[in-house]
Amino acid sequence: MEDKRVKRKAFLADYLRGDFLTKVPELTDKNRENIILYNPAKGIEITKQIIQNAPELNFAPLKEMTPIQIRDLCLKSKIYIDFGNHPGKDRFPREVAILGNIIITVNKGSAAFNEDIPILSCYKINQNKIDINYVVYLLKDCLKNYNKRIHDFSYYWQFIQLDKEKFIYDLR
Repeated sequence: MEDKRVKRKAFLADYLRGDFLTKVPELTDKNRENIILYNPAKGIEITKQIIQNAPELNFAPLKEMTPIQIRDLCLKSKIYIDFGNHPGKDRFPREVAILGNIIITVNKGSAAFNEDIPILSCYKINQNKIDINYVVYLLKDCLKNYNKRIHDFSYYWQFIQLDKEKFIYDLR
């Protein structure tokens, strides 16, 4: 941008579709199943290791689904894992979080920055030493203690809900 002599520049991010923000999620395990969601296009090698080490857990890929089908699955699942590169402010972590899922990710790319994914560090696995057994333990603990752990994401929900306002402000 400097080469083009742009004098005014600003950050501009996106926001979630309205159908992800209008449905208020149930934040108890009463209407949720022990489903762990993942994106098979991102960090699949690590995800495969986790699935192999926890065959008793129920993993569901987010693929070949409409946005409404994804929303409906997110409303009944408990966890989303993402061990991909995170080249930018990713949509999937925001969508699944706002619909009441615990996010477990790797501290890589934009996920390493609280400006993009502002969640507690205990939910961000160290990219340099991913301990599969620890991740499986964390998944089981999050499933068992969903009612308590889900509230660790309240700041992230507020952050996501302000994305549209921030986008409009940044445009101006």
